[in-house]
Parts: sequence; structure tokens; C-alpha cells
Amino acid sequence: MRVRYEKRGRVAYVTFDRPEVLNAMDLATHEELARVWDDFEADDDLSVAVLTGTGDRAFSVGQDLKELAVHSGLGRRSPRCSRFSVNAVCRSLIASRFMSLTP
Repeated sequence: MRVRYEKRGRVAYVTFDRPEVLNAMDLATHEELARVWDDFEADDDLSVAVLTGTGDRAFSVGQDLKELAVHSGLGRRSPRCSRFSVNAVCRSLIASRFMSLTP
């Protein structure tokens, strides 16, 4: 598993667990994160998620560029790679939480 997910009370802890590659996010990580965010969004008992990374050198360097290069061919993005966007996931997650807090 590339992402650890733990619930304690109203807090979800989401931890990138690939310290050997500075927690770079490959396709498998994105897929695991998608499942985590879906579960978080569906769980009304959770109020906040803490996103963190293992290791002592980096929280996350972002996208795994080595894997992206393999999947992108001649500079074109693979449909599977472009399907995931951490920013889009975070934006929709924040929006859904904000909407659930407004009367």
C-alpha cells in the first residue's frame, strides 16, 4: 500500500508511504488516494483530514515523473495519467465539505 488511511475520532489521517522515492505519486498512489477521498467524503463522522508523508526528506515531490514519462509516449499525456489530479480532488473535497457546513 502506498497510502495509509486511519480514522481516529473525527479526524482522518492520510499518509503517503513511499519514502524511497520521496513519496512521489504514481498511478497506484492516485488510485488509492481516490478511494481514500471517496471514503472520507462519504463518512459524516469525519470533520478533517490530515495529509502527511513518511520519511524525513520530503512530504511529497509530487507526480512520479519517471512513471509519467513511461506512460506518456512521445510527450503526449496518457488518458489514464491525466484522469487524476490532486488539485481537482482537493478542490472538490473542500467544496463538498464547505457546502455541507453551510445552512
